[in-house]
Amino acid sequence: MKKEELFETLQDLDDELIREAEGHVVKKSKSRKLYAYASIAAVFMLALIAGVIFREKKPVTSGTSSVPESMLAETEARHYIYPERLVSINPSYPVSAIKDMDAQTFTASDQYWKWFSNYREKAEASSGLQARMMPYCQALIGNVLAESGENVVCSPLNTYIAFSMLAELTDGNTRRQLLDMLGAEDIETLRRNVSSLWNSNYADTPVLKSLLANSVWIDQAAGFNEKTLSRLAETYYASSVSGDMASSEMLEALKTWINENTGGLLEDYVDSIKLDSEIILMLVSTIYYKAAWRNIFFTSETKEEIFHGEKGDQTVQMMHSHDSQGVYYGEKYTAVRLSLQDSGFMYFFLPDEGTDVSELASDPEVYEMLTRKTDMDEAIKQEERWAFPLVNLSVPKFSVSGSSDLKKALVAMGATDVLEASKADFSPLTAAEGMFLSSADHTAMVEIDENGVTAAAHTAMALAGGMLPEEIIDLVFDRPFMFVITGFDGSLLFSGIVRNID
Repeated sequence: MKKEELFETLQDLDDELIREAEGHVVKKSKSRKLYAYASIAAVFMLALIAGVIFREKKPVTSGTSSVPESMLAETEARHYIYPERLVSINPSYPVSAIKDMDAQTFTASDQYWKWFSNYREKAEASSGLQARMMPYCQALIGNVLAESGENVVCSPLNTYIAFSMLAELTDGNTRRQLLDMLGAEDIETLRRNVSSLWNSNYADTPVLKSLLANSVWIDQAAGFNEKTLSRLAETYYASSVSGDMASSEMLEALKTWINENTGGLLEDYVDSIKLDSEIILMLVSTIYYKAAWRNIFFTSETKEEIFHGEKGDQTVQMMHSHDSQGVYYGEKYTAVRLSLQDSGFMYFFLPDEGTDVSELASDPEVYEMLTRKTDMDEAIKQEERWAFPLVNLSVPKFSVSGSSDLKKALVAMGATDVLEASKADFSPLTAAEGMFLSSADHTAMVEIDENGVTAAAHTAMALAGGMLPEEIIDLVFDRPFMFVITGFDGSLLFSGIVRNID
């Protein structure tokens, strides 16, 4: 089905989070043009270098205490085709909701309401978690978005999941710093948080795609704590692949996996990924996100207009709508939010004249606003700055992507031990010493058009140093010795004793 046909068939649904009341408009003393600024990052990749070997080649089910019973009713194994010499394990993911229906048929069916009711219950169950996560999100966004003078985008949700996986591999003060950064009291709390985030954000329907996936890429010569790796499979749905990290087939399999889980949106960045013999293990976490506006922009109203960028004026495709929208009047900005079909919102923040847009990335009011109730009656009661007027909205179509170094953000957010070989503690994963996080590069893209939002991101984090401890011995064959030669299947082909050298 073509993209245009998909979104044209979407029907508007009631949302309990918004009750638009006619005639209630909170006015602001100065007039403003509502303009678009926002970022939604959807896909995230965490790459770590460490190590483990899985010897089985069978699906790992997700039936553990960390996965709610409601998620176990419908699951499916995600089986990717790897080269024969690569050993793989695939966990079971939540089953897709009616893959063979188009959007219009699905939204009019009983299956849709069954799915949506269950999906809403999961979202309500995790509703208190977002406020607790907000300090992390504010710190990450403030450090990543404000550091660049160029277009930049990041993914707070998926960095949270990825750093949670990193915490599973660490212990001691290294883990404590990561837990503090993530706002979790202990590792069990963090696991519950991740489970809640997963369940409330995973969706695969003809209308909404919010697909999460994790994987572990392992050098076949390494050996790490399998209990830790099993935890990643059970709690984080992490599939595993074991092979020669320096081989071309391992690299191609990794790239294929990432591209399949990001809708091919990051191919240019994925092409630059390198593997070599120094890499022992990589953890990869992804999310692919695609959602339609609840009220689409009509293409007939899209016009060429001027965008006054920091590098000068540009002619852009400007989209227009004329609907009642939620508008927030901040101290330094005006914000408008657009509803996404079966999902949340996309917020656009327009800084006041004289305010640098980078200031908004670390403005506490932005994050306080994002955690408040935005019900009209409640907003009026609390005399908040929300209003629900009829808005003539102009937003440019855009596709933005960029890369950021997350090591700076880690330092700013207090997780420093993981960066130092003398302090990093990866004992839950391996007895090796001297491991540290040598790089942390994050890349993301967001695209919006008349139909909706498409986004992707990946972050590569590499662990260096810390080879497995080896016993050193001297072994000199300077006296009679025996030898054995075996075949590919282990059969003994030759055996002998050398007593003399002719």
